[in-house]
Amino acid sequence: MKTLFTSVLLFTSLILFGQLSKKQKILGERFDSYSGQIFYFEDFLETELYIKGAEQTFKANEANLNLVTKAIEVYRGGKIVEIARKKFTKVAFNKNGHEISMIPSPLTDGFIFNLYETPKYRFFHEILPTIENRIYNIPGKVYERNFVRNKHTYTLYIKDEPHTVELKKKGILKLLGSEADRVAKKTKNKLKDEWDVVALLTALEQNS
Repeated sequence: MKTLFTSVLLFTSLILFGQLSKKQKILGERFDSYSGQIFYFEDFLETELYIKGAEQTFKANEANLNLVTKAIEVYRGGKIVEIARKKFTKVAFNKNGHEISMIPSPLTDGFIFNLYETPKYRFFHEILPTIENRIYNIPGKVYERNFVRNKHTYTLYIKDEPHTVELKKKGILKLLGSEADRVAKKTKNKLKDEWDVVALLTALEQNS
């Protein structure tokens, strides 16, 4: 019985590894000439898309925002399906049970993510992706790379008052106050990225 269980577990692992390798191959083949942040999320997430003119939303188990094509990419049936920016009004991503909504920016070619929202705090991230073509000279060879350079704007609302912030620990803690400093130390939060800010806001409200 133990041998059978081990065999089933190994077979399942091989299937999952094969699926993961196939997805990585599909993604890598298209963007091997690019460097920088190509996708918004590190992993493809469960997603609900609000399509223009559609009565019902479209749900996907694996989707992400491609910062090169500026389209939502859905991995389904071993293939990547693109949903262009002009075809959706809103996208809701599920990251570890936490809903993150995104809309195309009305003023730029970027996107606005609502990373956290409660009556006390709201935290928004606007990202504007651009592509730079770079030429590199090395002995005996000249080659080109496309670099994804993203402009980031973070806005933290405390109650209804907006504050444009940088992802710097000292500035964020000064804005949020001594309780945030205490919670950050207790949870060993270094505030290195936007997800650390979300974790801090969550912990603050849980401790209030």
